[in-house]
Amino acid sequence: MTNAMLTLSTDIGTMADRILVTQDNIGEMADRIGEMADRIVVTEEMMLTTLQQLNSSGALNGAAAGVLLTAPVTGEVASRWAPPVIELSSEATSYVLYVAPTANFSSDQVLPLLVTPESPLSVVWPQALESMTVNDVYVAVREVSSQNGLSALSNAVRLTLQ
Repeated sequence: MTNAMLTLSTDIGTMADRILVTQDNIGEMADRIGEMADRIVVTEEMMLTTLQQLNSSGALNGAAAGVLLTAPVTGEVASRWAPPVIELSSEATSYVLYVAPTANFSSDQVLPLLVTPESPLSVVWPQALESMTVNDVYVAVREVSSQNGLSALSNAVRLTLQ
């Protein structure tokens, strides 16, 4: 009986040691996950910067230099009555806003709207959603140059309407 108790005590001590080692490993894993998350954020920022540089040089799609839609981002909720905040990678004051029920901006369901200082987004946004019966819309833009030329189409962003 004494031998059985000593063996059981030793086994319990071994298991306790293993639990402590596992607990230390979990702490190290949590630290590594935090480091990886930080690296992901840095990588995303580098990707945006790279895309902006490629886009401004006209290297994307072999097209003329375009503009990137940096805000809103895909998945954001937008009001049907108040426009989202539109941020572009350029200082464009005039752009064409494309609103569509799908990510296909070449379909006949796309509604292009000119946004200018004289006709701001707050005025054209309700027009854009007037005919939309879906809960999600896709938006993209083309910058209007000072010579009234259009840039390449920006990235598409999906918005959920409320």
